[in-house]
Amino acid sequence: VYVCGLPGTGKSLTVSQAEKMIRCWGDGSKEGGGDRHALPAKERPRVAAVNCMALSEPRHVFARVIEELGGVPPALDANG
Repeated sequence: VYVCGLPGTGKSLTVSQAEKMIRCWGDGSKEGGGDRHALPAKERPRVAAVNCMALSEPRHVFARVIEELGGVPPALDANG
């Protein structure tokens, strides 16, 4: 999901609420659909939250997503 907009329009709040819902999806909690919809951990959605403004180069986004999902990102050379 790509989110952009003017300051103070609720982007961070909207994204954090969506992230919270996705992280509990299928976990058996009320927010995650309850026991009837519980899923094994390996089948639940994985979330990678990346603030692109914190990256020095746009091309670093993919390495950061891999890192957020628990993988080992490829080594970036001086050219990115």
